[in-house]
Amino acid sequence: MNISEFDSVINGIMTDLGMDGDDVDRRKSFFCLNEQDAIALKALHEPFTRDLQQRFTDAFYAHLQSFDGTRELLRDDDMVERLKRSQSVYFNKLTAGDYGIEYVQDRLRVGVAHERMGLSPHLYIGAYCQYLSSLLPEVWNLLSDQPERFIATWQALQKLVLFDISLAMETYLYVACQRVRTEHDLSEQARREAQSHAEQLQRQEIEIQHLSTMLGLPSTTRTAHLIGIKSLHDGHPEIFDTLSARYEQLLDLAVDTVKYKTESKLDTDLRAFANHLGILKASPRDLVEVHSLVLKKKLADSSSLPQLYLEEGRLMVFEILGYLTSFYRNYYLRPREAAGNDKLAAYPVNEA
Repeated sequence: MNISEFDSVINGIMTDLGMDGDDVDRRKSFFCLNEQDAIALKALHEPFTRDLQQRFTDAFYAHLQSFDGTRELLRDDDMVERLKRSQSVYFNKLTAGDYGIEYVQDRLRVGVAHERMGLSPHLYIGAYCQYLSSLLPEVWNLLSDQPERFIATWQALQKLVLFDISLAMETYLYVACQRVRTEHDLSEQARREAQSHAEQLQRQEIEIQHLSTMLGLPSTTRTAHLIGIKSLHDGHPEIFDTLSARYEQLLDLAVDTVKYKTESKLDTDLRAFANHLGILKASPRDLVEVHSLVLKKKLADSSSLPQLYLEEGRLMVFEILGYLTSFYRNYYLRPREAAGNDKLAAYPVNEA
């Protein structure tokens, strides 16, 4: 995620939650985080950043890398170094004494970064627990001769760290809600597309049935059976198998084109396939039978990409049906030109 994407997420969180200067003040008031706390923490700034910052940061990440759950997330040395630098910045701001809107934005960025990194909430909060546990003896070493000041400073530090955790959890909830919304929107889009495709298929079938009726062709497998004409699958299994093999090649090509972002002459191949179906006087149901057989084979193959085959297969069927409709329209309007050789023939299959 680049900086602009980070800023977009942060702005989204702050807008959705109404997180402006007044809201930040209300949140700090609920945590009893006040000006006296800021003064107490700022007094730690110079000794902390001078003597403790690097040592504390190294010890903190050494602790995280000692557990399987977090070690897996920290395998990249470059990423660990970037996180250490961010941790140093955080450590610096923790005792800077300025906890306004910019501080809140920075804390939200930290939360988003860890959520995107895959750090679950219990690991995130557990890391903060280690943070506080490690800081306690350090604060005591600095203020052990001033018990009252130690208590006030330690309470201020606890308030601020818990305030930070609350902001981080806001980012986790926001990102999770956004993910649900996105999935819902994609699901709704897929539903609308499926409905549109179904309507398109129905219109194409009606048109082909109409043209087939005028040409004296069987429009469906059932109709063909009733009038004594078998489907390609039943009447000419060798041709059906050849068509299925070619269709499988075309489907593989369609998937590879999307997968590897390559160019292909797929449109030309699909039109040729549709024209051959027309020459064979095939019905839409013949095409559906070919498609179903090939798709079933692909989905049974554990090494294939089922979702991609489903999506590309659906698009391919509609495109071939469109070409087949065009072929029959031309066949009806210019029968001698379009019909060509209407003998049943094997479809050429390219060698893989």
